[in-house]
Amino acid sequence: MTTVTVAVSGTREFERLAKQLLKVDRKDLEEEVRQGQKHAFAGLEPLVKASAAAVLPKRGGYAPLMAADVRVDVRAQLKGAVAVRAVIYARGKIQHRDVRAVNAGLLRHPTFGNRSAKGWKTQRITPGFADAAVDQLSDDAFRESAEAVQRVLSRI
Repeated sequence: MTTVTVAVSGTREFERLAKQLLKVDRKDLEEEVRQGQKHAFAGLEPLVKASAAAVLPKRGGYAPLMAADVRVDVRAQLKGAVAVRAVIYARGKIQHRDVRAVNAGLLRHPTFGNRSAKGWKTQRITPGFADAAVDQLSDDAFRESAEAVQRVLSRI
């Protein structure tokens, strides 16, 4: 974590620093942090796709299917605390794929093509295909946030 230390000695220097800090627009800081976060998570979708192709079951063609369908939408918000939300989803031909369940290690699939209500089975698979990609980029996101704050402070 990056910290900023400001040393002030004397009343005039403190007043000058206070005026400069008041000039910093919160919107500038928010936009700088938002752009840094988006930049840090720009590579998340390819990482999730690669993880899906490597971790998910290849038999039956599910790994390449999920890898092709998965999408990532990154949103950074700064209301209160800084929060980055990466929504990982996949659309199938008819409906959304259950990325949350697959990430948790549960895969529902039809047995031998039987798509009736009784033909679906739940299979345990290796969990965390999406979590691994997010964990890999989280350090970059923290670093980008700290650098964005530093860029705004350097304007003072």
